[in-house]
Amino acid sequence: MTSAEPFKELDSRTLPLLCSVESRYWHNNKKKTKPDMLLGCQVFWEEFQRSQLVIIFDRYTDDLLLRRIHRELEVKGARTMQTLIVIGGTLNISQKVLADIGDVVNGTNGRLKFHHVMGMKSNTPPFPHDRFAVTNGEFWHFGGTVVGQEGLSAVSRGWRAADIGVQKFVEDTWAELKKGTPT
Repeated sequence: MTSAEPFKELDSRTLPLLCSVESRYWHNNKKKTKPDMLLGCQVFWEEFQRSQLVIIFDRYTDDLLLRRIHRELEVKGARTMQTLIVIGGTLNISQKVLADIGDVVNGTNGRLKFHHVMGMKSNTPPFPHDRFAVTNGEFWHFGGTVVGQEGLSAVSRGWRAADIGVQKFVEDTWAELKKGTPT
């Protein structure tokens, strides 16, 4: 593939050729792609749109992730989703993108609940170092961000969240974050 050819979000069950890794890097970094068009994990966003419950743990939650969430909610996600929880780190977040998500949530007349909790630090126990997500009870592990990054990153999925203690982990993490939040 040359840099002039169109490049699209694509998932694979095998490791890509080095030229594909280079193309992804070029597309996501060197080309100065619009932030909303980074190549991420297509199958995750398909599951996101079909899910009633989505939980995302990302210590690097940023405007890129939140804009992608907004875009996916606008497309189809808000039709089926009932609860979306984003537990993030300490990066500054644009109030505009949160307001945009809020507009979509308000358009569901109370059917969709959105919770955005910040303050998770990957170098402070008990918070996780890696990035995780849950879609309708399926647990995902991201080596990089679901939104897209320059090079090769891996995604693992397929664990039943109920079998591996995700509910307690989410509740405990939320409680720990709330301890640090002024009332």
